[in-house]
Amino acid sequence: MPIGLYLDLALGSDRGGSDAWVYQDVLALGVDTGCPPDAFAPEGQNWELPPVNPERLRASGYRMFIDLLSKNLKHGGALRLDHVMGLFRLFWIPRGLPPSEGAYVRYPAADLLGILALESMRHRAVIVGEDLGTVPDWIRERLADSRVLSYRVLYFERTDQGEWQAPGAYPKQAMAVVGTHDLPTLSGFWAAHDIEVRSQLGRYPDEAARRRVLEDRQRDKVRVSRALRAEGLLPHGSTEESAAEQDMTAELCRAIHAYLARTPSWMMLANLEDVLEEMAQVNVPGTVTQYPNWSRKTSLSLEELRRDPKLRQLASLLRAVRPPTGG
Repeated sequence: MPIGLYLDLALGSDRGGSDAWVYQDVLALGVDTGCPPDAFAPEGQNWELPPVNPERLRASGYRMFIDLLSKNLKHGGALRLDHVMGLFRLFWIPRGLPPSEGAYVRYPAADLLGILALESMRHRAVIVGEDLGTVPDWIRERLADSRVLSYRVLYFERTDQGEWQAPGAYPKQAMAVVGTHDLPTLSGFWAAHDIEVRSQLGRYPDEAARRRVLEDRQRDKVRVSRALRAEGLLPHGSTEESAAEQDMTAELCRAIHAYLARTPSWMMLANLEDVLEEMAQVNVPGTVTQYPNWSRKTSLSLEELRRDPKLRQLASLLRAVRPPTGG
Protein backbone atom coordinates (compact mmCIF):
# COMPACT_ATOMS: atom_id res chain seq x y z
CA MET A 1 0.00 0.00 0.00
CA PRO A 2 2.37 2.75 -1.19
CA ILE A 3 -0.35 5.39 -0.79
CA GLY A 4 -1.88 4.05 2.41
CA LEU A 5 -5.43 4.70 3.55
CA TYR A 6 -7.83 6.53 1.26
CA LEU A 7 -10.05 8.70 3.46
CA ASP A 8 -13.18 10.74 2.84
CA LEU A 9 -13.82 14.24 4.14
CA ALA A 10 -17.53 14.94 4.28
CA LEU A 11 -18.87 18.33 3.26
CA GLY A 12 -20.02 19.03 6.79
CA SER A 13 -21.24 17.56 10.04
CA ASP A 14 -24.41 17.59 12.09
CA ARG A 15 -25.23 20.85 13.85
CA GLY A 16 -25.61 18.84 17.06
CA GLY A 17 -22.11 17.37 16.89
CA SER A 18 -18.71 18.29 18.31
CA ASP A 19 -17.55 20.19 15.20
CA ALA A 20 -20.53 22.52 15.42
CA TRP A 21 -19.75 23.16 19.09
CA VAL A 22 -16.03 23.80 18.61
CA TYR A 23 -16.44 25.93 15.48
CA GLN A 24 -19.84 27.49 16.18
CA ASP A 25 -18.38 30.96 15.62
CA VAL A 26 -17.74 30.21 11.91
CA LEU A 27 -20.81 28.12 11.05
CA ALA A 28 -24.11 29.47 9.70
CA LEU A 29 -26.31 27.37 11.98
CA GLY A 30 -29.57 28.80 10.66
CA VAL A 31 -28.91 27.50 7.15
CA ASP A 32 -28.67 24.07 5.46
CA THR A 33 -26.52 23.05 2.50
CA GLY A 34 -27.78 21.14 -0.51
CA CYS A 35 -28.33 21.26 -4.25
CA PRO A 36 -30.88 23.02 -6.43
CA PRO A 37 -33.41 20.95 -8.40
CA ASP A 38 -31.84 19.12 -11.35
CA ALA A 39 -32.36 16.01 -13.48
CA PHE A 40 -30.79 13.76 -10.82
CA ALA A 41 -32.98 15.10 -7.98
CA PRO A 42 -35.95 17.03 -9.45
CA GLU A 43 -36.96 18.39 -6.05
CA GLY A 44 -33.42 19.38 -5.13
CA GLN A 45 -31.44 18.09 -2.17
CA ASN A 46 -31.17 19.26 1.42
CA TRP A 47 -28.34 17.60 3.36
CA GLU A 48 -29.31 19.35 6.62
CA LEU A 49 -25.69 20.31 7.31
CA PRO A 50 -24.79 23.85 8.40
CA PRO A 51 -22.37 25.60 6.00
CA VAL A 52 -19.29 27.57 6.94
CA ASN A 53 -19.70 31.33 6.80
CA PRO A 54 -16.94 32.37 4.36
CA GLU A 55 -16.41 35.80 5.92
CA ARG A 56 -16.06 34.37 9.42
CA LEU A 57 -13.79 31.61 8.14
CA ARG A 58 -11.42 34.16 6.58
CA ALA A 59 -11.48 36.30 9.72
CA SER A 60 -10.45 33.26 11.80
CA GLY A 61 -7.40 32.61 9.61
CA TYR A 62 -9.09 29.54 8.08
CA ARG A 63 -8.42 27.62 11.30
CA MET A 64 -11.33 25.19 10.88
CA PHE A 65 -10.32 24.26 7.33
CA ILE A 66 -6.67 23.81 8.29
CA ASP A 67 -7.59 21.65 11.29
CA LEU A 68 -9.88 19.41 9.24
CA LEU A 69 -7.22 18.82 6.60
CA SER A 70 -4.28 18.24 8.93
CA LYS A 71 -6.18 15.86 11.22
CA ASN A 72 -7.47 13.78 8.31
CA LEU A 73 -4.21 13.75 6.36
CA LYS A 74 -2.34 12.63 9.46
CA HIS A 75 -3.77 9.13 9.05
CA GLY A 76 -4.06 8.67 5.28
CA GLY A 77 -2.17 9.09 2.04
CA ALA A 78 -5.17 10.09 -0.05
CA LEU A 79 -8.15 12.26 0.81
CA ARG A 80 -11.40 12.65 -1.12
CA LEU A 81 -13.14 15.99 -0.67
CA ASP A 82 -16.89 15.50 -0.83
CA HIS A 83 -18.63 18.07 -3.06
CA VAL A 84 -15.34 19.82 -3.88
CA MET A 85 -17.32 22.66 -5.51
CA GLY A 86 -17.78 23.83 -1.93
CA LEU A 87 -14.33 25.39 -2.20
CA PHE A 88 -15.86 27.79 -4.74
CA ARG A 89 -19.54 28.03 -3.88
CA LEU A 90 -22.20 26.30 -1.78
CA PHE A 91 -25.95 26.14 -2.17
CA TRP A 92 -27.50 27.60 0.99
CA ILE A 93 -31.09 26.79 1.96
CA PRO A 94 -32.74 28.73 4.81
CA ARG A 95 -33.90 26.22 7.41
CA GLY A 96 -37.50 25.19 6.92
CA LEU A 97 -37.64 26.13 3.24
CA PRO A 98 -37.43 23.78 0.22
CA PRO A 99 -34.25 23.60 -1.93
CA SER A 100 -35.99 25.62 -4.65
CA GLU A 101 -35.77 28.63 -2.31
CA GLY A 102 -31.99 28.38 -1.87
CA ALA A 103 -29.15 30.36 -3.44
CA TYR A 104 -25.43 29.99 -4.12
CA VAL A 105 -22.90 31.66 -1.81
CA ARG A 106 -19.34 32.18 -3.04
CA TYR A 107 -16.22 31.12 -1.11
CA PRO A 108 -12.58 32.35 -1.24
CA ALA A 109 -11.41 29.56 -3.57
CA ALA A 110 -7.88 30.92 -4.15
CA ASP A 111 -7.13 30.91 -0.41
CA LEU A 112 -8.72 27.50 0.16
CA LEU A 113 -6.89 25.88 -2.76
CA GLY A 114 -3.61 27.34 -1.51
CA ILE A 115 -4.16 25.88 1.95
CA LEU A 116 -5.15 22.55 0.40
CA ALA A 117 -1.94 22.45 -1.65
CA LEU A 118 0.19 23.34 1.38
CA GLU A 119 -1.36 20.69 3.63
CA SER A 120 -1.16 17.99 0.95
CA MET A 121 2.55 18.75 0.47
CA ARG A 122 3.18 18.73 4.22
CA HIS A 123 1.56 15.33 4.57
CA ARG A 124 2.67 13.96 1.16
CA ALA A 125 -0.92 13.08 0.30
CA VAL A 126 -3.04 12.85 -2.85
CA ILE A 127 -6.18 15.01 -3.02
CA VAL A 128 -9.26 13.81 -4.95
CA GLY A 129 -12.10 16.26 -5.60
CA GLU A 130 -15.64 14.87 -5.92
CA ASP A 131 -16.59 17.05 -8.89
CA LEU A 132 -19.93 15.47 -9.78
CA GLY A 133 -23.25 17.08 -10.49
CA THR A 134 -23.58 20.59 -11.93
CA VAL A 135 -19.92 21.57 -12.29
CA PRO A 136 -18.96 24.57 -14.46
CA ASP A 137 -15.94 23.98 -16.70
CA TRP A 138 -14.00 26.79 -15.05
CA ILE A 139 -14.17 25.04 -11.68
CA ARG A 140 -12.69 21.83 -13.11
CA GLU A 141 -9.98 23.91 -14.79
CA ARG A 142 -9.07 25.59 -11.51
CA LEU A 143 -8.98 22.24 -9.72
CA ALA A 144 -6.79 20.74 -12.45
CA ASP A 145 -4.39 23.70 -12.23
CA SER A 146 -4.13 23.02 -8.48
CA ARG A 147 -3.33 19.33 -9.19
CA VAL A 148 -6.51 18.08 -7.55
CA LEU A 149 -7.57 14.76 -9.08
CA SER A 150 -10.95 14.75 -10.80
CA TYR A 151 -13.46 12.06 -9.76
CA ARG A 152 -14.66 10.18 -12.84
CA VAL A 153 -17.58 7.78 -12.39
CA LEU A 154 -18.26 5.16 -15.05
CA TYR A 155 -22.04 5.68 -14.90
CA PHE A 156 -21.64 9.33 -15.95
CA GLU A 157 -18.84 9.11 -18.51
CA ARG A 158 -20.89 9.25 -21.72
CA THR A 159 -20.47 10.63 -25.20
CA ASP A 160 -22.92 13.16 -26.62
CA GLN A 161 -24.70 10.21 -28.24
CA GLY A 162 -25.21 8.47 -24.89
CA GLU A 163 -22.59 5.78 -25.46
CA TRP A 164 -19.99 4.99 -22.83
CA GLN A 165 -16.68 6.83 -23.12
CA ALA A 166 -13.80 4.66 -24.28
CA PRO A 167 -11.16 4.11 -21.58
CA GLY A 168 -8.69 6.29 -23.47
CA ALA A 169 -11.04 9.29 -23.24
CA TYR A 170 -10.68 9.52 -19.44
CA PRO A 171 -8.37 12.26 -18.15
CA LYS A 172 -5.02 11.29 -16.63
CA GLN A 173 -5.30 13.55 -13.61
CA ALA A 174 -8.25 11.68 -12.16
CA MET A 175 -9.52 8.80 -10.08
CA ALA A 176 -11.74 6.38 -12.00
CA VAL A 177 -14.49 4.45 -10.22
CA VAL A 178 -17.65 2.54 -11.19
CA GLY A 179 -20.03 4.28 -8.77
CA THR A 180 -20.34 6.11 -5.48
CA HIS A 181 -22.27 5.69 -2.23
CA ASP A 182 -25.00 7.93 -3.69
CA LEU A 183 -25.48 5.70 -6.73
CA PRO A 184 -26.67 2.13 -7.30
CA THR A 185 -24.20 -0.68 -6.83
CA LEU A 186 -23.16 -2.53 -9.97
CA SER A 187 -25.56 -5.39 -9.23
CA GLY A 188 -28.28 -2.92 -8.25
CA PHE A 189 -27.79 -1.00 -11.49
CA TRP A 190 -27.96 -4.18 -13.55
CA ALA A 191 -31.13 -5.39 -11.78
CA ALA A 192 -32.69 -1.88 -11.77
CA HIS A 193 -33.03 -2.23 -8.00
CA ASP A 194 -32.49 1.51 -7.57
CA ILE A 195 -35.42 2.24 -9.89
CA GLU A 196 -37.70 0.04 -7.79
CA VAL A 197 -36.53 1.82 -4.63
CA ARG A 198 -37.24 5.21 -6.18
CA SER A 199 -40.66 3.95 -7.26
CA GLN A 200 -41.45 2.85 -3.70
CA LEU A 201 -40.39 6.30 -2.51
CA GLY A 202 -42.85 7.92 -4.92
CA ARG A 203 -40.19 9.48 -7.13
CA TYR A 204 -42.07 8.81 -10.39
CA PRO A 205 -45.33 10.62 -11.19
CA ASP A 206 -47.00 7.54 -12.66
CA GLU A 207 -46.45 3.98 -13.88
CA ALA A 208 -45.70 5.16 -17.42
CA ALA A 209 -42.77 7.25 -16.14
CA ARG A 210 -41.40 4.27 -14.22
CA ARG A 211 -41.61 2.08 -17.34
CA ARG A 212 -39.75 4.69 -19.40
CA VAL A 213 -36.93 4.76 -16.87
CA LEU A 214 -36.74 0.96 -16.92
CA GLU A 215 -36.56 0.99 -20.70
CA ASP A 216 -33.77 3.57 -20.57
CA ARG A 217 -31.88 1.38 -18.11
CA GLN A 218 -32.12 -1.62 -20.41
CA ARG A 219 -30.71 0.45 -23.26
CA ASP A 220 -27.89 1.62 -20.98
CA LYS A 221 -27.00 -1.98 -20.14
CA VAL A 222 -26.76 -2.78 -23.84
CA ARG A 223 -24.52 0.27 -24.28
CA VAL A 224 -22.25 -0.91 -21.46
CA SER A 225 -22.07 -4.35 -23.07
CA ARG A 226 -21.27 -2.73 -26.43
CA ALA A 227 -18.43 -0.75 -24.84
CA LEU A 228 -17.05 -3.95 -23.31
CA ARG A 229 -17.21 -5.70 -26.67
CA ALA A 230 -15.31 -2.84 -28.33
CA GLU A 231 -12.49 -3.44 -25.83
CA GLY A 232 -12.62 -7.23 -26.24
CA LEU A 233 -13.81 -7.62 -22.66
CA LEU A 234 -17.33 -8.98 -23.09
CA PRO A 235 -17.45 -12.38 -21.32
CA HIS A 236 -16.98 -15.34 -23.65
CA GLY A 237 -20.21 -16.62 -25.14
CA SER A 238 -22.14 -13.42 -24.35
CA THR A 239 -23.71 -11.00 -26.79
CA GLU A 240 -24.56 -7.40 -26.03
CA GLU A 241 -28.22 -8.34 -25.63
CA SER A 242 -27.66 -11.50 -23.57
CA ALA A 243 -25.28 -9.72 -21.20
CA ALA A 244 -27.88 -7.00 -20.69
CA GLU A 245 -30.61 -9.56 -19.98
CA GLN A 246 -28.74 -11.66 -17.42
CA ASP A 247 -28.06 -10.83 -13.78
CA MET A 248 -24.73 -9.35 -12.80
CA THR A 249 -22.07 -12.07 -12.56
CA ALA A 250 -18.58 -12.10 -11.11
CA GLU A 251 -17.17 -12.44 -14.63
CA LEU A 252 -19.13 -9.45 -15.93
CA CYS A 253 -18.16 -7.45 -12.84
CA ARG A 254 -14.47 -8.15 -13.51
CA ALA A 255 -14.89 -7.19 -17.17
CA ILE A 256 -16.34 -3.80 -16.20
CA HIS A 257 -13.50 -3.20 -13.75
CA ALA A 258 -10.95 -4.23 -16.38
CA TYR A 259 -12.55 -1.66 -18.70
CA LEU A 260 -12.07 1.03 -16.07
CA ALA A 261 -8.56 -0.17 -15.27
CA ARG A 262 -7.54 0.52 -18.88
CA THR A 263 -8.12 4.25 -18.46
CA PRO A 264 -5.02 6.46 -18.18
CA SER A 265 -6.37 7.92 -14.92
CA TRP A 266 -3.68 7.98 -12.27
CA MET A 267 -5.84 6.13 -9.75
CA MET A 268 -8.63 3.59 -10.00
CA LEU A 269 -10.93 2.48 -7.18
CA ALA A 270 -12.94 -0.73 -6.80
CA ASN A 271 -15.90 -0.58 -4.41
CA LEU A 272 -16.29 -3.50 -2.03
CA GLU A 273 -20.07 -3.67 -2.52
CA ASP A 274 -19.62 -4.08 -6.28
CA VAL A 275 -17.23 -7.00 -5.87
CA LEU A 276 -19.54 -8.66 -3.33
CA GLU A 277 -22.53 -8.18 -5.65
CA GLU A 278 -24.47 -6.21 -3.05
CA MET A 279 -27.84 -5.05 -4.33
CA ALA A 280 -28.79 -2.09 -2.10
CA GLN A 281 -26.93 1.19 -2.32
CA VAL A 282 -25.53 2.87 0.78
CA ASN A 283 -27.38 6.17 0.46
CA VAL A 284 -30.32 7.53 -1.51
CA PRO A 285 -29.88 11.30 -1.98
CA GLY A 286 -32.79 13.43 -0.93
CA THR A 287 -33.94 11.01 1.79
CA VAL A 288 -33.45 11.16 5.54
CA THR A 289 -35.88 8.78 7.24
CA GLN A 290 -37.47 7.32 4.08
CA TYR A 291 -34.50 4.99 3.40
CA PRO A 292 -32.05 3.27 5.79
CA ASN A 293 -29.06 5.37 4.70
CA TRP A 294 -25.59 4.44 5.94
CA SER A 295 -26.85 1.44 7.91
CA ARG A 296 -26.29 -1.44 5.51
CA LYS A 297 -23.84 -4.14 6.56
CA THR A 298 -21.71 -6.17 4.16
CA SER A 299 -22.92 -9.67 3.44
CA LEU A 300 -19.61 -11.17 4.63
CA SER A 301 -17.65 -10.81 7.85
CA LEU A 302 -14.02 -9.64 7.83
CA GLU A 303 -12.85 -13.22 8.22
CA GLU A 304 -14.99 -14.33 5.28
CA LEU A 305 -13.78 -11.43 3.17
CA ARG A 306 -10.18 -12.60 3.50
CA ARG A 307 -11.15 -15.95 1.99
CA ASP A 308 -13.59 -14.74 -0.67
CA PRO A 309 -12.33 -15.78 -4.14
CA LYS A 310 -14.04 -12.86 -5.92
CA LEU A 311 -11.79 -10.38 -4.14
CA ARG A 312 -8.63 -12.30 -4.98
CA GLN A 313 -9.65 -12.75 -8.60
CA LEU A 314 -10.36 -9.04 -9.06
CA ALA A 315 -7.15 -8.07 -7.28
CA SER A 316 -5.13 -10.34 -9.59
CA LEU A 317 -6.85 -8.86 -12.63
CA LEU A 318 -6.20 -5.27 -11.58
CA ARG A 319 -2.56 -5.99 -10.76
CA ALA A 320 -2.15 -7.40 -14.27
CA VAL A 321 -3.82 -4.43 -16.00
CA ARG A 322 -2.39 -1.77 -13.69
CA PRO A 323 0.85 -3.15 -12.21
CA PRO A 324 2.05 -1.46 -9.02
CA THR A 325 4.61 1.30 -9.61
CA GLY A 326 5.67 1.93 -6.02
CA GLY A 327 7.02 -0.16 -3.18
